[in-house]
Amino acid sequence: MPVTRPTLAAASWQRRHGDRTAHHRSVHDRSCYVAGDAGLAGLEPPRRASRRGPAMTRHALAVGDALRRRAAVSDVELDQVFPDELRDRSHVHWTPVAVAMRAAELLAPTPDTRVLDVGAGVGKLCLVGALVSGATWWGIEQDAVQVAAANHAAWALDIAGRTRFVVGDGSQLAWDEFDAIYFYNPFSTVMLAPHASPFVRYAAIQATLRRVEQRLASVRAGTRVVTFHGFGGKLPAGFTRISRDPAGDDALELWVRDGGA
Repeated sequence: MPVTRPTLAAASWQRRHGDRTAHHRSVHDRSCYVAGDAGLAGLEPPRRASRRGPAMTRHALAVGDALRRRAAVSDVELDQVFPDELRDRSHVHWTPVAVAMRAAELLAPTPDTRVLDVGAGVGKLCLVGALVSGATWWGIEQDAVQVAAANHAAWALDIAGRTRFVVGDGSQLAWDEFDAIYFYNPFSTVMLAPHASPFVRYAAIQATLRRVEQRLASVRAGTRVVTFHGFGGKLPAGFTRISRDPAGDDALELWVRDGGA
């Protein structure tokens, strides 16, 4: 019998995200990056920020080289490739480097794997994954400022050729082109939408989770799903949990769609 993940409690959503709507607006107002929606096809190269000098270039390349060698890199060191005004989200909202390295192993056992990070934020999981594996990594995120930062970081780390970051709602995207999917509790910000009643927020998150569960029910056999703090819903019938590794302040769970290795 397949194992299903229990629904994530609202307290866990709050633990990860807090009330960040006001901060989210202020970041848009003062980001050093130019935001835009590239779409899933015809992605343009990320625009270079004006405030990136030779010291930043050297730092990013050194971090990238260290991760390629699987040397220890702290979150503080990697986070320097992102703009100052976003970094305070790191310890709560972004996958830690050590967790991302293990998640990459679970998501991409072969170099031809195509991985989707749903609710990618600044793309930390995808960036680390591209540095430690030969796979191709896609991130979809509704915050255009974070997407711009992710694309810029990919350029700075010299991995833009194997990463794609786009603006959009991951629950609306078809997932059949991907071999593996990553969730770090990506939909909880719906519950924190400003100026919406609790009923509206609850209805919105339930509609989103229904779409996610429908997407998951239709993926190919053998599709891998890795969760960190879950995604807010349940894996549908047809998924088997393969492993559960303690990671950070939770665990990485690997699920595989039945019928494939």
